[in-house]
Amino acid sequence: MKKVATKITEKIIQHKIIAESDKDIYLYGFWQGIVFIINMIGVLIVGLILDMLWQSIVFTLVYGCLRIFAGGYHARTQKNCYILSLILIIAALSIIKYVHWNELLCVVSSIFSGLVIFVLAPVEDENKRLDEQEKIVYKKRARIIFLLLSFISMISLITGQLHITVCFTISILASAIMVILGKMKNVSVRSKN
Repeated sequence: MKKVATKITEKIIQHKIIAESDKDIYLYGFWQGIVFIINMIGVLIVGLILDMLWQSIVFTLVYGCLRIFAGGYHARTQKNCYILSLILIIAALSIIKYVHWNELLCVVSSIFSGLVIFVLAPVEDENKRLDEQEKIVYKKRARIIFLLLSFISMISLITGQLHITVCFTISILASAIMVILGKMKNVSVRSKN
């Protein structure tokens, strides 16, 4: 992936589309774009295999929106991150498909997730520290996004669209679990230091 990003960046520098001084910025951007595309292809393949394409897309969008600001556990390498992401999507879709969900379970899961996000988020990673201002902004955004996603989920529940509510609930719950795991990892790292 890094080689492809490097080749793309070098080509656009050769064609004088960008300046040599901006190489690192574009290299990083192309690399992240390639990683995103590969991750999305993985999500779509898993969704197709499990015959849950729309659920895989909804899960990824809802989870991603909240995860950006709530933070949480991060794998140490890009490869491990990809593997963890695939395991997460397979687990989430399996839970959606094979667990018998009802209104009460959705509401209880949402309340639990909300408590976690309101109390613990944002959880920074050792590779992405947050300053005090960022913590304030991320906390506010995580809470707003949680409330917005929960509102959409509850509207779906009220209108009899339990399958949509379940998908939103699992996405939010997965984000809350990653927040808990991230907090545990940070405590463990601090205790070792």
